[in-house]
Amino acid sequence: MGASFQDKGQYQQAINEYQQIVLHDPNNFSIHYNMAAAMMALKDYPGATAELRKAIAIDSTVAETHATLSRCLSSQGLLKDASTAMKSAVALKPDNAEWHAQLGGLLYKQKDLQSAKSEFQAAVRLDPKDMQSLYSIGFIEQLGGNLDAASSCYTQVIAADPKN
Repeated sequence: MGASFQDKGQYQQAINEYQQIVLHDPNNFSIHYNMAAAMMALKDYPGATAELRKAIAIDSTVAETHATLSRCLSSQGLLKDASTAMKSAVALKPDNAEWHAQLGGLLYKQKDLQSAKSEFQAAVRLDPKDMQSLYSIGFIEQLGGNLDAASSCYTQVIAADPKN
């Protein structure tokens, strides 16, 4: 029932259903994950964080759960915790360019520029069309005073999309 409410955008009803189910099946990974998704739709990030942590305690091998937790924590301004969660996601699925880019962004916001650059580079290696990550590498190079490297990145970005 919870999923049908969620599919209709009736998130509070979905949460109510999930809360009833979890009383009888507290170790149900999917219920905790789905309840977190419904809570995130309602911007209840602390509640979603708690449910995602329960889901991870049940099964820590699902990379998407760590990535979702990262986005939830980031929405609360908890960048260090968000980075830790995204690092777990990337460790489980190192071939996910989007997650490397997201981790790069989190690390950049924390002023860990070298680690951010490494993550953006991983994203570009995995997805050579990721111009946002390439631009970010260029910006970090520019901040570090490496203008030739920055210019090279910017030139590639412009060549890929001259109208932007």
